[in-house]
Amino acid sequence: MIALVIAGVTTATVAYFSDTASILGTTFSSGTMDLKIDQDPRSATYNWVDGFDISSTDYRTYLDTTIGIGYDNFMAQAGLNNLKPGDTRVQIIDIANDGTINGNATIDLNRTSGWSDLAGVLNFRVYYDGDHNGFFVDTGLNGTVDQFNGPYTLGPMIGESVGEMNTTASVKIEWSIPTTAGNSIQGDSVTMNAVFGLVQTP
Repeated sequence: MIALVIAGVTTATVAYFSDTASILGTTFSSGTMDLKIDQDPRSATYNWVDGFDISSTDYRTYLDTTIGIGYDNFMAQAGLNNLKPGDTRVQIIDIANDGTINGNATIDLNRTSGWSDLAGVLNFRVYYDGDHNGFFVDTGLNGTVDQFNGPYTLGPMIGESVGEMNTTASVKIEWSIPTTAGNSIQGDSVTMNAVFGLVQTP
């Protein structure tokens, strides 16, 4: 004989305490890299722009009306005119990382005019001051404009999210003509672009 035993099951309702905590409205956004250059040649004043053309009518007007030094005076002060063998001139250019992401500043020099004897001897050397404190480091970039084949890394630039004080850097470009240049460069000219960049660091 087989006995079938059916056991009764009693169900009870259990009510444990519970609670939730939520983070709402989570938005992910990308940072920015925004390189600016100071178009004001005066050392104590800044006018940050994306770029400018020294030879343009707009920049001539800016020099004449906003700064009041005149284009010819600017060219003379910048040491761009009346060059001769043995001359060495310097220009300091301020750049700024107006974005939020750290990066490395870069530079390249590109000749935009036809080749000339002056282009073959005019030598450029580049220095970098990443902290904008007046202490320049020789980058090792040194040669005629046609020997530049960059872009070349200058050094780090801190984004605004890290600290406002470190977003500005200075680039010093020194140009010179060797004493051995000779008469062949008389009356020559060369036009070039200085192209600055900002590349994200890992």
